[in-house]
Amino acid sequence: MIQTGFGFLSFVLLFTAVVLVVTNKYPFKFYKFLPPVIMIYIGAMVMFTCGVWEMNESVSNTRADVINNLVPVMIFLMCLRCNLKEIVKLGPRLTLTFFSATFSIALGFILSFLIFRGFFESDTHLAFSAMAAGWMGGTQNFLAVKSALGVSDESMTYTLLMGNINYSMLIMFLVAVGGFAARFNTWTKTDVTPIEKICSRLGESARKEERTTYLDLMLILGMSMTVSAVSQYLSTILPRVGFIDASIWKILLATFIGIGFALTSVGKLRGIDEISNISLYLILILTASNVNLAALINAPVYILAGFVILLIHVGIMLLLAKVFRLDLYTCGIASIANVGGVASAPIIAATYDKNLVSVSVLMSLLGDISGTFIALGMAQLLIKIIS
Repeated sequence: MIQTGFGFLSFVLLFTAVVLVVTNKYPFKFYKFLPPVIMIYIGAMVMFTCGVWEMNESVSNTRADVINNLVPVMIFLMCLRCNLKEIVKLGPRLTLTFFSATFSIALGFILSFLIFRGFFESDTHLAFSAMAAGWMGGTQNFLAVKSALGVSDESMTYTLLMGNINYSMLIMFLVAVGGFAARFNTWTKTDVTPIEKICSRLGESARKEERTTYLDLMLILGMSMTVSAVSQYLSTILPRVGFIDASIWKILLATFIGIGFALTSVGKLRGIDEISNISLYLILILTASNVNLAALINAPVYILAGFVILLIHVGIMLLLAKVFRLDLYTCGIASIANVGGVASAPIIAATYDKNLVSVSVLMSLLGDISGTFIALGMAQLLIKIIS
């Protein structure tokens, strides 16, 4: 059993590298249904469940520190390939898709609560409202609604477990279906030409014929780590503005710095894609590295209720995608922008198309703005239903 932070980090990095090397060398057809990124994600959960590493203080702190420091690195680098002028051209389509996802999640929580109401504790409707705030916005929305409704930590235990397990399942699902984008878009009769052109233009600067050298990698790594450090420092001294706290300032600063530098020659440097890819895969496996599959047996009704929420969410999104001719990538990013927020949306967006990372960050902010109010309204509805 691995019990040190360095040992843990070394092992998960080696495991990720081995999976990517093997799948690249032996490109079997079943990778379309089980892509390498899902193999890595599931592998991390299985290994943690089997006790390959212990989530003690050393490992837990290392995991948290690396994720906190590496997310701004990844966002900055991927935003270097973005052109804000092109992103704006996506227009109201993103807003429509995002709030469609928000509506489906809120409805999912309400219907799931009504279905399993007889198995829940007396104040589970309030815990569900707090969790819904987190799934429609972010941690700050969750805490705001939890405080506003006076939900105790004890009442949140199983609901938080539900949120963690089902959130991880959603991430795997969204990454896995990315390979079926063409079929999905054909089914919805979506004209993806505009967004494909935008992504193509956003990524034009990434096309380089020159060979990347170790000097390029050192420059990019040093620059991105410095941006991460600066973003985190500034986030601690900038004032809280509405829903924008230190954690959101960190992401926003890395995003804005990346978009700003993208307008300069920095966005044309070699090595950006290499370092951003390493960051992406490492963040993914670290995200899954503390999910214990054995927890599924601790609160089966809550886990099942969470799956019902996701089924309703996915079902409504499929219906709306068909009616409004939405593409798979936009639907996927809208979904994770709600459930995962600004910290997770760029990760899923990057697995689809790196040029959509800044789009995912901007979309996530819609949830930060609206999540608290929608969840509080949902709480009032549930209170009236059970009274």
